[in-house]
Amino acid sequence: MEKSILKKIAALNHLSTHVIRDEDNSSLIKKFTEASIQSLNADFGFAFADLDDKSFELIYKSSKIDFEPKLPKRKAYSFEMNESIMFDSNVKKENYEDDIDERFIKSYIIIPIRYGEHIFGNLVLCYEKEHNFTQEELILAEIIENMLSRAVNINWLIEREQKSLALAEKQKTTEVLLSQERSKTEFIANATHELQTPLAIMKGNVDLALMDKDVLKSTQKTLEEINVEINILSNILKDMALLTSSGQNIERIANPVPVDITRLVNSLAQRLKILASEKNISIDIKKKKDLIVAGDRDYLEKLFINLMKNAITYGKNKGNISIDMEAEKDVVKIKISDDGIGISKEDLPKIFDRFYRGDKAHTHDAHETHSGLGLAIAKWVAEIHGGSIKAESTKGKGSTFTVTLPRLKQ
Repeated sequence: MEKSILKKIAALNHLSTHVIRDEDNSSLIKKFTEASIQSLNADFGFAFADLDDKSFELIYKSSKIDFEPKLPKRKAYSFEMNESIMFDSNVKKENYEDDIDERFIKSYIIIPIRYGEHIFGNLVLCYEKEHNFTQEELILAEIIENMLSRAVNINWLIEREQKSLALAEKQKTTEVLLSQERSKTEFIANATHELQTPLAIMKGNVDLALMDKDVLKSTQKTLEEINVEINILSNILKDMALLTSSGQNIERIANPVPVDITRLVNSLAQRLKILASEKNISIDIKKKKDLIVAGDRDYLEKLFINLMKNAITYGKNKGNISIDMEAEKDVVKIKISDDGIGISKEDLPKIFDRFYRGDKAHTHDAHETHSGLGLAIAKWVAEIHGGSIKAESTKGKGSTFTVTLPRLKQ
């Protein structure tokens, strides 16, 4: 074997050894194509491969090519192992005949990229004149096939291993975060339970003091203010208990009952009319029949009463709240809209976060007993019922909250 062939083999071996360290398969195939053109003294070449296991794509073509190589019609090529990988213009193969433009090519050689018996790509070297391949060149072509296939396969194995390691690390991180979240939830649940007793005692004492007719007016006013703060704390604890007692909540949702959304929303609107009348706000309900969902009535009541109170709180004086209910295929949609102060673009993505307070205009009055968890609870209730909630708003023009719940057909 000539020394020049040995040098070419050494150069190819150096290429296959080094490119797999920091190259992706597309780049690797490009470099091998150029190296193969030089090694076999071809005029130009191109390569295609099925790198994503979906379809072939042209990975590389020489700048000298005057035509656009066609991608193969078949996903995988198959031929016997003892079949020559060398083809010229007189030896046609069905799989390749559409890929070669004979106007520019007299001879060509196709080097497959293999994985076992499966061929997922090819490197095609082209000659403008008829070329008689020597035995050394055929051996060199087989060496290129082995080196290229090995390099690509090693790359695939490394990539697969890296993905596996990344997935394992991600799962490990997720487990740690879930464990931390469970610990925090358990702590909040325990703290909430422990705080309820002293808070109840404080409220009882304040109520008894307020019943005493001999209490001075200044003292009575102070006690009333303390009572307001106790009510605020009590509501916060109740809402926190609701969000942290997930085990009991799931048990209740696991045994749902039919709930008529139209009746539920209408009854809540009647209950809130007094609150709305304080700001001269009208509530307009577009009623529809057969809007039945499966769930827990108490939780759904909590969801809608939070949204409706929210609309009243942030609605403008002498404004209007509209509630539109409709069925769409397998879901029920309930839209609650107000014409109040609206929500800024910066705050809108965060309003369902627990205790989030953005715009100062959304900070409740000190004498109100909101917990700051209303929207978080509304989102949680919608989701445990298999539904969703979204908010749309324009600053200064109002907000619309849309609840989507799975429909229970009669």
